[in-house]
Amino acid sequence: MKIEIKIILKELEKCSDYITKEQMYKLCHISKKKAEWLLRSGLVPCEHTGKKTRCYSIKKDDVILWLKDYYEAPGKYRPPDDWYKRMDDSDQKKKFGESWKIDRKRFVSYLPPEFDQKAAKFYYSDKLSSHKEIFTSTEVSNLTGYTVRTINGWITSKKLRAIILPQKHAIPKEYLINFLNSDYYNKKIVKKSKKHINMLWEIYYLSKNSKTSNK
Repeated sequence: MKIEIKIILKELEKCSDYITKEQMYKLCHISKKKAEWLLRSGLVPCEHTGKKTRCYSIKKDDVILWLKDYYEAPGKYRPPDDWYKRMDDSDQKKKFGESWKIDRKRFVSYLPPEFDQKAAKFYYSDKLSSHKEIFTSTEVSNLTGYTVRTINGWITSKKLRAIILPQKHAIPKEYLINFLNSDYYNKKIVKKSKKHINMLWEIYYLSKNSKTSNK
């Protein structure tokens, strides 16, 4: 972990259990506008108190979790250009201030700019290397962040190959890795789980680092 984040984490640990937006952006060395984006979009969980000033109540532990992930994958938390435009326009800002929440579908873009299948296959093979050769639907659910019902739906529709047993499904590791690396799983699922998104970013940085080291 970089030295600067260690220093920031030490300062955060000194704070009380809940902090304000002002404390957050100053301690984390981000702009006020970016802090506003993170809180309104829900990327950093918070409670809106309804007050006109100091209206955010933010758990210190949630900020710490976000900060660690931010340093690993900053691209996940980059506000769209339109966000800054709206914040800079006084009329739009006044109108926008009527509600503290934002249209996440319009403004939140989690996904990395590209998907490298070769890197994905290596990533999932390595991630699952210590696991037994057969997965249950529950284990796949815990891995991917999707519900057991969704997993079983993929099996029923034959998107995910499995061995059908009485009252349960058995998913061989090879079948699971092929599915996790498929176009359907990575490109056609519109509403992705948080775990899926995080793994896509890990694959992206794995691919990016691999290309850099090969130069």
